[in-house]
Amino acid sequence: MILITKMRARFTQLSSSSLLLLMLIQANPTQADVFAAADAPMTPKAEVSLPLVTDAKLTETSMRLTDYKGKTLLVDFWASWCGPCRASFPWMNEMQAKYQDKGFEVVAINLDLRPELALEFLTKIPANFPVLLDENAQLPDAFNVIGMPTSYLIDKEGRLRAQHVGFQEARVAEYEAAIQMLLAE
Repeated sequence: MILITKMRARFTQLSSSSLLLLMLIQANPTQADVFAAADAPMTPKAEVSLPLVTDAKLTETSMRLTDYKGKTLLVDFWASWCGPCRASFPWMNEMQAKYQDKGFEVVAINLDLRPELALEFLTKIPANFPVLLDENAQLPDAFNVIGMPTSYLIDKEGRLRAQHVGFQEARVAEYEAAIQMLLAE
């Protein structure tokens, strides 16, 4: 009972995204669980505007995660130097194509300090989904990004419902099942 009381006291000091991360790590780090909407925090800093990349070129347009309200989102934090990110892009392209007409969007957020590195990556491994540049690292702390890539599933109401760190080909069916579950809500 003392341990539970101490944990509750500690939870009240955590941000909602920190709490989600702690819940995910303690639940089972090898399982991509989807948390109930009532237990899920809202997306942090969803109003932050970031430059949009299209066809491996920086555009004059900026976008925010709030621009996707009403859609189920896979938000993927990545960097050009990340090996697993190279493997995840073809899968994310596939998910975007397969579920976009059902209200699903992939939004990749690049964390390279030099945008030209992201653009070079995208010329070799194209993205058929929006890519935003966060060279000033406005979002990773708010989302508690702890590895590359780190992906979050966000429901239609803007709540963080699932997270996975890294990308493993052996788990793509599990990742897709989580997407399907949120789309069915």
